[in-house]
Formats: sequence, structure tokens, C-alpha cells
Amino acid sequence: MSTADRQIEIPDFSLVVLIGATGSGKSTFAAKHFLTTEVISSDTCRALVADDETDQGVTADAFALVREIAGKRLKQSLGNLRSIAELRGIGLWFGIELMDRFGRPAAEGAREAARRLRDRGVVVGRGGYDDNVVKLSPPLMIEASQLMEALDQVSEVIHEIAA
Repeated sequence: MSTADRQIEIPDFSLVVLIGATGSGKSTFAAKHFLTTEVISSDTCRALVADDETDQGVTADAFALVREIAGKRLKQSLGNLRSIAELRGIGLWFGIELMDRFGRPAAEGAREAARRLRDRGVVVGRGGYDDNVVKLSPPLMIEASQLMEALDQVSEVIHEIAA
């Protein structure tokens, strides 16, 4: 089978992270296989910050922008679920308030989400007046790939619990 014949199935609510050296073909691959709205490129974010996608001096700011965009995408992917009463956040910190199908605070759903995420290696907290808020507060020093993987896991678990 040639590489042209291969097809990769990517499930809904997934995150694909392409990591490689400069010039290794990440952007070319992404452009060929994904819509421009489905790609968050650190090079593009560098260009947005400094008008130069190769300016390594703005990498921290570029990845802050990557994290901000990823957070907004998480909000968008979860915002239409009926079990989400509210999604609130600033920067990397998010609170996902869960309700049951009758509109009551879902403390058990938050506990289950925290347990499933912990089993997947993502540590979250719980809070809120009714203990029905899943709290995301990743460390301030986190690799973009780690953040993206954690957000992918959070989205997947919340969708499982909402089903």
C-alpha cells in the first residue's frame, strides 16, 4: 500500500498535534489534510505577534496565543451540550458547570468527570456551590502539546458523561 492509499480516521472531538523540526513538513501536511480553521500553528501565531513566523524570540507569546485559541475552541466544542450550565474561564483556567437532564446541579457528573480524567492522566478539581463544576487550572509552564492533549481528554470525557 502506498502512502497515498492510507487513510487515517480521526474521531470527533479529537486534537491532532504535529511536532517536528522547522521545515519538516508539518504545515504542508496540515494544509493538505485539514481546513485552515482546524489548524492552530505556532508559526502563524509568531507571525501574528511579530510579523515574522521565524522569530523565535516571541515563542512564549506565540504559545500563549496558541493556548488562548485552544481554550476558545474548547468552549465552542462544549458550549452546545445541554448538560453544560455554564462555561467560564480566563486564560488557561476554566470552570465547566454540569447539570443533569432535569436542570439540577450534577455533582456526581463532576465527580465522575474528575475520576475519568485522573485515570487518563489529567488532574482537574471540582468546586462550585453545589460541587458540580469541573475546574481546569493547568500549570502556567506547560508545553503546547501537553495542553492540547489535556483539552482533548476533557472534551472527550465531558461528551461521554453528557451522552
